[in-house]
Amino acid sequence: MRNILPFLEMRDRSVWIAKLRGLYREHLRSETLRRETPSNPIHPARLIALAREAAGDNCLHIVDGGDTSYFGMTGLRARERAGVLVPSGGLFGCLGTGIPFGIAAKLARPERTVVVISGDGSFGFNAMEFDTAVRHDIPFVCVINNDRAWGMIKHGQEMTLGAGRVRCADLGERHYEKMVEGLGGYGECVTSEEDIAPAIKRAIASGKPACVNVFTDPTVTSPATFLFEQSLQIR
Repeated sequence: MRNILPFLEMRDRSVWIAKLRGLYREHLRSETLRRETPSNPIHPARLIALAREAAGDNCLHIVDGGDTSYFGMTGLRARERAGVLVPSGGLFGCLGTGIPFGIAAKLARPERTVVVISGDGSFGFNAMEFDTAVRHDIPFVCVINNDRAWGMIKHGQEMTLGAGRVRCADLGERHYEKMVEGLGGYGECVTSEEDIAPAIKRAIASGKPACVNVFTDPTVTSPATFLFEQSLQIR
């Protein structure tokens, strides 16, 4: 192995790197179009773009979920080290850590706005930590990308088994914002994209632990799901 390392280091990979960058730019072009195009029902990529704009530049973001992690990783830009945290990693990471990470981020940087963007499935893992946030007066905002399902699991089953054979993946229409209100926090439900930014701004201004529950297009499948299913088939 040691004998071939110098050879590998000397190889010119510029053409290969340029090709990869070109493919990535082409992929981002379609993503950018989704972010900039109004949608009804709300596309998750559009939700990320509007949430980012509403929260402003002085914001720390945490993203949690499967498909939600993909749209968060491609749609958010860190302006500083650890400005955007994606602890769930999209596929095999620590699903459900968004809310605890949001609380920790606010404690570490109390002068900053903290926004957690979470899938509805991942929200359920540690939703009761809103009680912790209320009791200890730790204000942050959780924006839920609510597609009413374990999206990555549901769309994966549709790809491999067929649409009529989906099992244990539908979560239904749940008003998580009311649960947060019941715990003493601030909550709003959003079904139209023009209401996303105002709702997030009101949640931030409330000074409370807050939940903005946004119902998004349940048919959207992220590229991460396609890659995940392809990897399983290869095995």
